[in-house]
Amino acid sequence: MKIHTLITKHKYLSTVSSQDSLQTALEKMRETDIKSMPVVDNKKFLGIIFKDKILELFLTDSDSEKRLREAKVESLIEEIPILREDSSFEHIVNTLRQNDAVFVALVNKEDKFLGIIPHKAIFDEMVNITGLNNGRKLTIYLHDIPGQLAKIGQILAKNKANVQNLSVRNPKTKLDIRQMLLRVDESVVDQVKKDLERAGYRVD
Repeated sequence: MKIHTLITKHKYLSTVSSQDSLQTALEKMRETDIKSMPVVDNKKFLGIIFKDKILELFLTDSDSEKRLREAKVESLIEEIPILREDSSFEHIVNTLRQNDAVFVALVNKEDKFLGIIPHKAIFDEMVNITGLNNGRKLTIYLHDIPGQLAKIGQILAKNKANVQNLSVRNPKTKLDIRQMLLRVDESVVDQVKKDLERAGYRVD
């Protein structure tokens, strides 16, 4: 998968530098109605600054307006995962999950900041990959025995089923059973389900 299609490029992002004031950062976030902003110095990605961290100053600092004008963005920078542009989709998904990050930053071989891949882009791509908007899903429960996929393929071919998506889950259970998630055309899904059940498969 080409992850470049998921990137929000640097030129389309609102960013701040580490030496900008907190007031500048807050004003930019209010203008663009966002809750966080990348911090970039000379095309080098440094991290992220959050609106709520800036707003906390209003509650904790008696002279908050002066602090906002004088304090620099660098005082509130937080780290965010940085990945190379050739990272795999799976690696990006896992990095977002492990770090509970709002986005990952992408850089090239020279560490030049290219842009970000936010959660929403990943979710949208997952919807596309799973074919959520196409066909109907069948969940087939399989024992880990060779030849299962071939048998199911014969049933699909017999019904001239157009497979929109196919994936296999390996739930953590004591029983050695896997789940095949299959999306096929609405027009044949009922007959496919009946034929699978006749062949001895449990199908939901």
